[in-house]
Amino acid sequence: MSDIIEHNGSLFYTGNLVPDVKTTFAPKMVSTSTKTEIIDLIQKPTRIAKRDIFLPSWIRNQEDRGACNGFAAAQALQRALWLAGEEKTILSGEFLYSQMNGGRDVGSMLDDGMDLLLSTGAPPYKDRHRRKFRPSDFTAEDFRDAANYKAFEIYGVDTELELAEGLAKGFVGVVAVHANNNFMRLDSNGIAGGANGPGNHAVGVDDVTIKNGELCFDMFNSWSTNYGDDGRAYLTWKKHFSQTSRNHYFYLIRATKANKSDDSPEPQKA
Repeated sequence: MSDIIEHNGSLFYTGNLVPDVKTTFAPKMVSTSTKTEIIDLIQKPTRIAKRDIFLPSWIRNQEDRGACNGFAAAQALQRALWLAGEEKTILSGEFLYSQMNGGRDVGSMLDDGMDLLLSTGAPPYKDRHRRKFRPSDFTAEDFRDAANYKAFEIYGVDTELELAEGLAKGFVGVVAVHANNNFMRLDSNGIAGGANGPGNHAVGVDDVTIKNGELCFDMFNSWSTNYGDDGRAYLTWKKHFSQTSRNHYFYLIRATKANKSDDSPEPQKA
């Protein structure tokens, strides 16, 4: 079953699976910009912070399931769709989780969620999806609907600059963190507490900023707006990703090739 964190009287659920070998199906994104160039992109005066665009109504709640990977993938996809010009559509993290967990609530791998975005898609959320996690809980209609929300480009990431450059240029990311009680507390800069561990929780990141000279990644979680700052927190590579990136490839996704941005870096094969 899921790992459970109790914080301020609420329960928060993570997965408990770690890959035996760090691997990915996706082409590798290699940064083509220096840190200085990335910071210049971030600090453009016309740039709007993603948390000022994707307000708390975009945050979902995985509830009492280890479904973080499904929810992170679905929330990343719906943001990327919106950035490509589509209407806001809340997608079903429950559906994605049901297709990757073998019918059991035991968590899942980042790779599985990303692969599903390409092969199957994620249907719009319906009330009957709530708290469901078995394949039999979903209908042929859900699969037909899912086919309308896929066809994304997905790239593997395993360095700080790759992740920062992708987010600065409009990608949306899915990453692994290790969540414990420290992770529940934010400092005065809105940065979540760090934890040592291989990674037990999938979250999304949709922006990058600078705080005290350090790259900070803006996370959207799936623990409702009761977590952090209306469901969000900032993460750093040193505090949150230096260990989990040893076990997991992270991912950057964007809209279909028809909406491809000319200034986005090209992937390279791993």
